[in-house]
Amino acid sequence: MAEQAMVRNRIRHGYADDDVRRRMVDDIVITLGYRYRSQAIVAKDDRPVLTAPLRLDGEPGTRAPHVWLERDGVRISTIDLFWDSFVLLTGPGGKAWHEAAARLAAGSPVPLRTVRIGEDCVAEGDWAAAYGIPPDGAVLVRPDAFVAWRSSGGVPDPDAILSLVLDQVAGAGAAATAAR
Repeated sequence: MAEQAMVRNRIRHGYADDDVRRRMVDDIVITLGYRYRSQAIVAKDDRPVLTAPLRLDGEPGTRAPHVWLERDGVRISTIDLFWDSFVLLTGPGGKAWHEAAARLAAGSPVPLRTVRIGEDCVAEGDWAAAYGIPPDGAVLVRPDAFVAWRSSGGVPDPDAILSLVLDQVAGAGAAATAAR
């Protein structure tokens, strides 16, 4: 953000060359498209904080994509699900992830809910593709609607993986305490 402020300042005051002008990022990217890089995000790469154009595709560190859902006859956004706890999103193929999250949530001090798209609510369109996961994948979203982690599919021990992930994104030891 500081870099963008300096770029805009140079442009505004007439001190920008072509290289500085190329580094300016659109306002919508600054507002919605920034990426967190921290220990509270489980991601393999070191992508830049700001990337243009705006692309919300479920990548860890970015805002969760909006997908329309119908739950109990009411149309809501996926974004409406993220406000009071971590939420693990799965589809019907992510049953093992769902069950592992339910077990972990039962004894964890970290607030964790699971939502099964296709079971608890119905999506308009392909929500899994919008979040960048296969049918047996899962996405963990923080209460601030940023993606903390996503799976590339099923694994032999989803309990262990989710416990490690929750420990990392919520603070070491949170899920481990629940496992005791």
